Amino acid sequence: MKLFDSHFHVINPKFPLVENNGYLPPTFTAEDYIDSVKNYNVTGGAIVSGSFQAFDQEYLIDALQTLGDNFYGVANIPANILNSVQIGSKDISNR
Repeated sequence: MKLFDSHFHVINPKFPLVENNGYLPPTFTAEDYIDSVKNYNVTGGAIVSGSFQAFDQEYLIDALQTLGDNFYGVANIPANILNSVQIGSKDISNR
C-alpha cells in the first residue's frame, strides 16, 4: 500500500531556528526523514512549518528539493503576505 505522510516536521540546523518558550526541537533533516520511513511505502507527504522556524521558508524549499515532487509544504506565513508568491519555478498560492 502506498502511504502519504500528512504531517511531519523537518528541523535542519543549517537554517535559522527560534526558541518557542525556551524549546528547540532536536535535529531531524529531510535525510533523517527518508531514513526513518525507508521500511514503509511512503510516496509523498506534507512538511509542516513549526513555530521554531518563524517565517523562514528556506529550510522548506531545501527539504522539498531533497524529497521530490510528491511532497508539499505547509508554510507559516505572516498575515500580510501577498495572495500568491513565486518560489523557485513553482507558483505558490495562498489558500
